[in-house]
Amino acid sequence: MKRTLALVAFSCGAVLVASAPALAHTEFQPAAAVAGETIEFNLLVEDELADAGTSKIELCFPDSVDIVVGTVPEPQGWTVAIEDTCLGEAVKGVTWEGGPEPENVNFAISLTMPETEGRLQFKLVQTYDNGEVDRWIAEMPAGGGEPDNPGPVIDVAPAGVTPTTADDGHAHD
Repeated sequence: MKRTLALVAFSCGAVLVASAPALAHTEFQPAAAVAGETIEFNLLVEDELADAGTSKIELCFPDSVDIVVGTVPEPQGWTVAIEDTCLGEAVKGVTWEGGPEPENVNFAISLTMPETEGRLQFKLVQTYDNGEVDRWIAEMPAGGGEPDNPGPVIDVAPAGVTPTTADDGHAHD
């Protein structure tokens, strides 16, 4: 009887672990676009700390391509800074400061995709109001497993093709 109970308890624990949600991360929604198009994206940044809120997000653009920022609405209680240029030109990044927001944050941003297809790998640094920092900078391999602290990505399809993204293994809200 004890052996049966132990086996049942072990099995239940294994099911709970297997069904646990993926680790928190950052991502663009939608995660795919068409080359040359201007798309309104939502940048989701999950809060991982129970005792602190997000107070700063630094989004760094890939160096290999030019991405043009169309608009970056300023959420209530936050400021927006475009890094190294102005709206309507290729930029190096965007910084949001404010909050602190004790839950996940979502920022709208309108981007014009480069004319070439491929995966755009962004890097993101999240600062909490207690001074802790999460660096979401690991490369997210296409079709591969999720690394620790993956940076957000956008998959760019060729012009005239409907963009799709493969299931990259992380949970989507």
